[in-house]
Amino acid sequence: MERIRDVNLRKVLDYSLVEAHLKKLWRHLREQENTGPVLDIVLLEGARYFYEHLMASGDLGHDCRMIAVHSYSGTQSTGTVKGLALDDDLSAYRTINVFDDLCDTGLTLEETKKFLKSKTAAGTALNFYTLFNKAESNRFELSFPALEIPPFFVVGCGLDYNGRYRELDGVFELLLSEK
Repeated sequence: MERIRDVNLRKVLDYSLVEAHLKKLWRHLREQENTGPVLDIVLLEGARYFYEHLMASGDLGHDCRMIAVHSYSGTQSTGTVKGLALDDDLSAYRTINVFDDLCDTGLTLEETKKFLKSKTAAGTALNFYTLFNKAESNRFELSFPALEIPPFFVVGCGLDYNGRYRELDGVFELLLSEK
């Protein structure tokens, strides 16, 4: 069990920048309206926060599914993706959008991409969107630019540390002092 004596937060990104980015992404997604049926897949809780805030600009009329995919424990990637399961028939969808809060190592998104390619018809567009990206840490190609964040552990705007700090109004570097 991790014991924390002090938690300090240092703001690295204001929510106004996050909000402006969400509006740009929403306008981008509206362009998919005439492409046929669209499915949005939301990965875990941080992505739910991202998706809900994105949809505050208006309903796009997409179907939506949640998948509880995870690859983190504490502040580190485990190197293993767990929870990747979806029993739905995806053959009717012409476009599938995957939403995650953060592209850190890219492992979760790479595994999700492989998984979805095995379940979709040829010609189905697979798009990957994250709110934040640590571009120094990965080579995953996102379908729309994400907000670049520093390569340290951050919380807020959906990003959490062991389920805490997700609702912070901005992005903060998490500075931990161990007992």
